[in-house]
Amino acid sequence: MKILIIGEYSGFANNLSHGFKKLGHSTVVITTGDGSKHIPYDSKDILLKSYLDYKIFGFNIRYSWVLRTYFANFVFNKHFVKNNQFDIIYIVNSEFIYDGLFSTVKRGIDFKNLREGRLLAKNGKVVLSCCGDDPALNRYSQTLELDPLAVSGPSKVFNKPAVKRLYDRAIRISSIIHVTAFAYYHCIDLYLKDNCIEKKIVPTYLPFSVPPTYNDNTLNNKVVIYHGILRSEMKGSAIIVAAMKRLLANYPNSVECIIKEKVPYEEYLKILDSCNILIDQAAGDGFGMNACNGLARGKVVMCSITENTTNLMGDSNCPIISISKDEGDIYCKLEKLVLNRKLIESISKESRSFAENNLADVKVSKKILDSIL
Repeated sequence: MKILIIGEYSGFANNLSHGFKKLGHSTVVITTGDGSKHIPYDSKDILLKSYLDYKIFGFNIRYSWVLRTYFANFVFNKHFVKNNQFDIIYIVNSEFIYDGLFSTVKRGIDFKNLREGRLLAKNGKVVLSCCGDDPALNRYSQTLELDPLAVSGPSKVFNKPAVKRLYDRAIRISSIIHVTAFAYYHCIDLYLKDNCIEKKIVPTYLPFSVPPTYNDNTLNNKVVIYHGILRSEMKGSAIIVAAMKRLLANYPNSVECIIKEKVPYEEYLKILDSCNILIDQAAGDGFGMNACNGLARGKVVMCSITENTTNLMGDSNCPIISISKDEGDIYCKLEKLVLNRKLIESISKESRSFAENNLADVKVSKKILDSIL
């Protein structure tokens, strides 16, 4: 089959694409990139540029980036749509589609091209993923016992009628909704019920291309702890950093802390390989591609996952150390690891095993395909 993946978050689309390819399918990822990460893609994948405003005599013409991006995408769509049709179109998030010239969103694929006879082949299927931020999460996150900002972020953009309308249309043309954490499942389930829409919701962990081999999580004189800062308010980074600094002050000869913000992907992987403990996030429910990277590399991973998500996935052996948005909680759990180094060794092996059994790109991709074919 031919599969088109639209959008990208931290390598999500890239890893999902690898899984589909391992199952023998032809895959193209269309992405606007993902900020400073510089994730490497396949030569057949397509990177759409994000344009800046035009400048005349050194002055910006405000909002001219909208027209630049629209016309660039128009030219791309005209040629790409004319020569390609796909059996499955997977949308990472509705923010990666737009709706004509007057859409408030101007990146990704025009909604009209998702229809059968254009990019979608006859009897083709559309899959919408619930990850990142979206109107359902924003609307219903207050019904969860979680920090609303950590779950859904600022709400202003999702309250725009055009954004909500486009999101609703993406849901209605989709055969299934793919979710990767309980918060997404809970919110999209309420959205579907309130809008009298019947759709199958398919929960899986995030897909990840688990390396065939990995190095043991070797402990040297100091336990190395790493936290990468990205969207710090939503991730609870200030509290994480405070706990790390407190630990370092109390155990200066036993601990090394690495705190980095927005590093390129290759540099990020080197840091990850050098650490023993990875702290992903302290807010929300679930984990991201950052945690997947740590698990696959046999690291001790700490994040804000709860039993809601592990129960949804039918999993009772998740080795991730659950933390809350509380400095004392994070500090105590870090201290326990520093004082019981054998725990780091045993949990690290469990992390790798968990990644192989639950995150492997081919397993996640197969589950998605099995649910719609």
